[in-house]
Order: sequence, then structure tokens, then C-alpha cells
Amino acid sequence: MTEHDEHDEHDAREERAFRTAFVRRADELEPVELGAVTTGRRRRPWLVAAVAAAVLVVVGGTGVVAIMTGDDGSGRPPASGGRTDAATPPSVSPGTQTGGRLPAPDAGWRWTSWRDVAVQVPASWSYGLEPPLPWCMYSSTVDVERAPYVAQDSTGMVIPSVGCAGESPDHHPEAFGPAPVRFWAPHVSFADSTGGTSEDAVARFEDWTLTSRTVDGVTVSLLVDSSTADLGDRILGSARTFETDQSGCDASSPVQAERFVRPEPFDLARVDAVDSISVCQYSRAVPPGRPALMGSRLLTGPRAASVLDAIRSAPVGGGPDTPRTCLHDQYGDTAIALRLHTGDSTREVYVYYDTCFGNGFDDGTTRRELTVESCLPLFGDNVALFSGGSAPFHRCHE
Repeated sequence: MTEHDEHDEHDAREERAFRTAFVRRADELEPVELGAVTTGRRRRPWLVAAVAAAVLVVVGGTGVVAIMTGDDGSGRPPASGGRTDAATPPSVSPGTQTGGRLPAPDAGWRWTSWRDVAVQVPASWSYGLEPPLPWCMYSSTVDVERAPYVAQDSTGMVIPSVGCAGESPDHHPEAFGPAPVRFWAPHVSFADSTGGTSEDAVARFEDWTLTSRTVDGVTVSLLVDSSTADLGDRILGSARTFETDQSGCDASSPVQAERFVRPEPFDLARVDAVDSISVCQYSRAVPPGRPALMGSRLLTGPRAASVLDAIRSAPVGGGPDTPRTCLHDQYGDTAIALRLHTGDSTREVYVYYDTCFGNGFDDGTTRRELTVESCLPLFGDNVALFSGGSAPFHRCHE
């Protein structure tokens, strides 16, 4: 065996050891599913990481992983940025269109939205996750996908707590994130603003340019290279606020309340057909009345009909629940409002899925159980599930 082979075998043993500890810790920390680091049908290959060069940080003496939700010990992550500070007025760039329902996008383009802010991107851009790991966590053999994408909201994603010895070999500025340059791809992302102004912030490294613009308390960031630089002005120039987005989802919803609430009651069993279903995911760390939309998607045709039939056929009573595996005040961090559109009528079903009690579909009259057939189709594109009680997680995550 050569020295190179021995090094690769050592790396493999380290990675297997990390994964074994990771899974064991996940089983111990029910109901949080720690084994999930990505969702949906598309997985970006940089999520496979080597750890041989890492200096592992033990958190609280109990493990090497941390849930990146900004938990302050209360069991709920705090709302961030200007959303929770009444003394910080929202900032909107001059000329930005505001309010109302989003208009039709330009030909060959589509809207993507977060909170109450949307931008247009080329229709070919799909959804993915920004590479979250520090530079020493990436194997030199990992394939790199450079297709442009829209970054999903990664709230709740499990990130190993790791400190890398030394500086990244490419010496890129901190503004570009922790990953090495070879893992970058053109993309747009959203985040709560930390204050600042409406003026663009620009950072450059090699042939990459990162531009950030603040719109109504949301920072829209666009990373482009020389091949996509001509799209920058058009994407950021399209930024605007909305009340209802491209999928038919409102910027805020009563479902984001701290405790479980029920929608305006109706009888789902009497709904025979729908024209479409809006899947609207909200952060429950943001108080009701404030923009909290995390992701949205629109189901139409046979997909919408199949989801409707699956929900109607689900057992009555809610669940699955395992109430003895969490505290009574852990109501979960996210929730979904399903908006059922039939002609001019819209009815809402609330979906709870990321804690150990109170899970299920609720039409305000009857609670129904989460099943694989009814819950799994809700997630995809930019509506993601990263963690939750293991019982509902296994029915809602592939």
C-alpha cells in the first residue's frame, strides 16, 4: 500500500467514525433528526465532506454537531435582523416596487421569494443549498456542481461545529462564506438584514463578484462570475416587496403563531376537487403579522389532486406523535399553510410536522394524520424539511 493509499484509508476511517458518532447522537437526541443535511430531490455533491484535516470542537462535552437555529435556550430560535427591532425602520432601495401580488415574470424568467421580498431569476436556475462547511471539511475528490441556483432557507439544517487549523488555501474574503472557491456557483440568496443601508455592498475575488442589496429588512445577495455577470443588474433590479407571491402564498400567516392555532373551519371531506394548492412554509420564530415566508411552491393538475385525495384519506386524529420525547412547550420552528384554490374560493389547511406532539393536517374542523402519501409531496424545490420529531420526519422526508 502506498503512502497516498494509506492517507485515503485514514480519511475514510475518520469519515466513518464521524458518521457513526453522528448517527448515534441523533438517536440519543430524539426528537431532532440529526441525520438530515439536505432535502428534496436534488442534492448538491459538496454535502459529502472529509473531516481528516478538521479540528473538532466538542459542544458542551456531548458531541461534535450543532443545530444552527440561533437557539437561546428557550427552545425557540429568536427572530433575527430588523424584523424584531421596532426602532430599526425597513429600508427599500429607491425605485423598488412594493406591495400587492407579484406580476407575471419576464419571458424565460421566474420569481423567487422569501419573507416579503422577491426577485426574478432565469427559469433555468433551480434550488440548492449554499455550501455551509469550513474549507477543511471538503474532500479533494468531491465533484463540484457549478450550475446556477437559488439558495434554499437552511434554517434547522445540522452543521458540524468545526474549527479549521490555519487559513483557507485560497485566502478568499470572509464575505464569500466558508467554502473554498471551487465549490462556488452563481446564485442568489436571502437573509434578514442586520441593519445597514439600502446601498449595495460589493465584494470581489478573482472573477467572482458578490453584491448585496437591502430591501424592506431583507438582504438579497447575488454571487456571479464572469459568465453570469451580465445578469446582475437585471436580477437585483427586479427586487420588490409583495403581499402575495408567485405561488399564491402571503408574506405572513396566522400559522406562524408561537403555539398551535387552527384555521378558519371548513370540512375538507366535502372538497371534491381543487384547481391548485399553494404550499406556504413559515418560520414560527417570527411573530404573526410580520413577514415570515420561508419558501413556497404551487401544485397543480394531477399533483394537486393526488395531495388532496391523500389528505382526505388520512386517518382522523392527527399525529404521528411521541409526546414523551420532548418538552410540552416545544411547538416546533416551522409550519405550513396549504391554500386550496377552487374557482374564486380559497380555503386553508394548517400542517404541523416538526415536533413530537400536535402534528398533522388541520382544516379547523378535523385533524388528520401525516402519511407518506400526503406529507412527502409537500416538500421540494424551496420548501425544505431538515429536522423534527423522528415519527413525522420519516413520513415527510425522503
